Amino acid sequence: MEFDDLGYSQMGFASNAVELFGKMRDEGFEPDEMTLVSLLRACGDLGNVSLGRWVEGFVGDHNMELSAYIGSALIDMYGKCGDLLSARNVFDRMATKDMVIWNAMITGQVLLSILMWYYLYVAKNLIHS
Repeated sequence: MEFDDLGYSQMGFASNAVELFGKMRDEGFEPDEMTLVSLLRACGDLGNVSLGRWVEGFVGDHNMELSAYIGSALIDMYGKCGDLLSARNVFDRMATKDMVIWNAMITGQVLLSILMWYYLYVAKNLIHS
């Protein structure tokens, strides 16, 4: 059973994807690279950084290569969860930094900057109200 064939993480059903991943593991299936990438996408959509950290640990514990797919998914997930230090840590560990890796890191920086500006704007308007 290929996890992403079900398409939950790409169709906006992140919580369903995480639940399905748990069932997959309960039935004794080990995730492959694409399964982990899909799970990380769901973690980012849900803001579930703890499950994302578990995935990063799983990759290390199983001596999986930190490929461009997993690396960019980790950077993207950490960026969406607002943890740019962890995103940068993954970025720095990447042996090869292609455009996908650079774009994931830049996008994380931009998302955090937008959030910071939004909160500053809201705080300013609340103070002057």
